[in-house]
Amino acid sequence: MMERKDVFAMLKSAGMPVAYRQWAPAKPPPLPYVVFFRTGRSDAYADNSNYAKVTRWCAELYSEGKHDDGEAAIERALSENETTYSINETGDQGDFFLVAYYFDTI
Repeated sequence: MMERKDVFAMLKSAGMPVAYRQWAPAKPPPLPYVVFFRTGRSDAYADNSNYAKVTRWCAELYSEGKHDDGEAAIERALSENETTYSINETGDQGDFFLVAYYFDTI
């Protein structure tokens, strides 16, 4: 089962600073950076037992404007770990540009 530390290492391999949930109390590093968190779990179960724990994650890429290299690095890290994903480009949020990646781990 892939745990939080494994997801951290996978995202860190994209070459940008990574934090779980938030940077606080530390100040965030310069853009671009990644913040990730668990959005839920949808386990596979049968015979009164959860036999496969399926965790849903979100990794958010924060950058100054569209950051093609950062996006490609995250997609490469996910693909190298045989992790399928979906993307939601929220776009310009005033102080930053946001792209969110959603993926499941077992």
